Amino acid sequence: MLWKSASEESPAVLSDVTMENKIMPDHLRRMAVVYIRQSSAIQLTHNLESQRRQYGLADHAKALGFINVEVVDEDLGRSGSGFGIALE
Repeated sequence: MLWKSASEESPAVLSDVTMENKIMPDHLRRMAVVYIRQSSAIQLTHNLESQRRQYGLADHAKALGFINVEVVDEDLGRSGSGFGIALE
């Protein structure tokens, strides 16, 4: 997959030219799932640009034509080891 370079105003997105030929109507009928991941409370507060870009992937999936887009972010701030602190 090709990535467009990102400016500060827009997140990196998959090149639509490349995706045009690969995403078929059958794909668009499926659910697109975007998993938002920040492992620690510090990452949540200091990596806001990363978090913004990750949420932007859901908007990009919709722009590509996916109707059903689910964002999974319930474990933000929790370490994969299970010892992180989640911010609520």
